[in-house]
Amino acid sequence: MGLTKIHYGLSAHTHAGTLGVFGMNFVKTGKIDKELGAFFSRMEQLRMKADYNCEYDVSNSDVENMLQPAHDFLNSIIKLIKEKQ
Repeated sequence: MGLTKIHYGLSAHTHAGTLGVFGMNFVKTGKIDKELGAFFSRMEQLRMKADYNCEYDVSNSDVENMLQPAHDFLNSIIKLIKEKQ
């Protein structure tokens, strides 16, 4: 269970469903910055490539470029959780 189920009563049963629920309820409402919503979407695309293409490889440079947005994304989620407590 994550942020959407525990704190907002929202749920999804697939990765794509989670992405959709997140976009509609957090990005479109302005609770999460659009850039971070796009980052979340890109991470889902990378997850799919890694799951279904065993030869897919992410470069060190790509990973380094993901660190700050990942940090920002997590901080935004933590802020939302604290606001709901």
